[in-house]
Amino acid sequence: MTDRHAVRVFFRYDDYSATSDPTVDNGLIGLFRKHGLCCTFAVIPRVTEGNYRDPRPRPSLELDASRRQALAAAVRDGSVDVAQHGFEHRSNGRGMPHSEFRGDDYGVQEEKIRRGKELLEGIIGRPVLSFVPPWNTYDEDTLKALHENGIQCLSANRYGPLVSTIETMRFLPITVELPDLESAVAAARARPQDDPVIGVLMHPYDFRESGDQRAQVDLDVLDGKLAWLKQQADVVVASVTVLATSSGAFDIRRYAGNQPFAQEQLVPPFIRGVADTPYYASTSGTQAARQRRLAGSIGTYVVAAIAGIAAGDLLQEIALSIHSAAEELALVLVLAALGALAWRTARQPRVYFRPMLLMTFLAGCGLGAAIGIFR
Repeated sequence: MTDRHAVRVFFRYDDYSATSDPTVDNGLIGLFRKHGLCCTFAVIPRVTEGNYRDPRPRPSLELDASRRQALAAAVRDGSVDVAQHGFEHRSNGRGMPHSEFRGDDYGVQEEKIRRGKELLEGIIGRPVLSFVPPWNTYDEDTLKALHENGIQCLSANRYGPLVSTIETMRFLPITVELPDLESAVAAARARPQDDPVIGVLMHPYDFRESGDQRAQVDLDVLDGKLAWLKQQADVVVASVTVLATSSGAFDIRRYAGNQPFAQEQLVPPFIRGVADTPYYASTSGTQAARQRRLAGSIGTYVVAAIAGIAAGDLLQEIALSIHSAAEELALVLVLAALGALAWRTARQPRVYFRPMLLMTFLAGCGLGAAIGIFR
């Protein structure tokens, strides 16, 4: 079922709760049951009333009897795999992006995870082994609390923190949304040596049946994509829990390798980044990709510096042909432009590719002009 030579796909449906759209919820259960496939439902144990982003205390709602029965039945027949999706899915108001957990004390996080896990296990009658943090945000204390409560897998995105001492934790991030499924499969097929895994993210509001203005597709589209996947001999669809518990290939090293560089904003936009890769690659696959990305970035700045040196030397020669004193003026102008750009850039919270590329070019110009003067 989890042949590593195949393209592996998992579906993650977030926000199943006491207030999610029942037409979409039951529609998904019916479609995965129809095709004999399994979808991981990220279930909110007690969903907060009102706006998720409002941190003010207020009541929260547990799943009603009909939702409990539908969820338990879907788990029993293999149509649904349950992951815990936070506790109340309420922002703690500790900054952006929103988070229910990041920044809270360990004890607060541990209690939420423990209580939520107990609620869900009481509904489905089996252990809950996977966790999806609301807004895909968490911190190191979240990972420690998950480990303490027997959670074996975290499914978020590719940008979260790590705790290197928790060797048993598995990571299965989402990589695409439903409209991009076919192109992701094509990209994965082109790199089978990367052991590609595609994580498809869905929400109730993605489907037109919910009536939400953000909807992209309807349930018939999902029906067609599931039917198409069933016809692909080299594609295996499995749940988050099955993938995470059947293989050690989703450890912390793989997750770290799939993360962006620390200064990702300085990488040229024409070099494909982690977020542009529509699948979760193996550790060896990411090592090669990161080396290519680093070499391409360094090469781009080296070319900019060389071009700047050539331009500065040319500028010095032009200035000299006009008047001997103009060559010093040309150097002063280049250095003034570089200083002005550096001052403006230093006032920004982050330095991005284009300003850094221009600074590299201007630095090269200054060096080229200086070489010309003293040559």
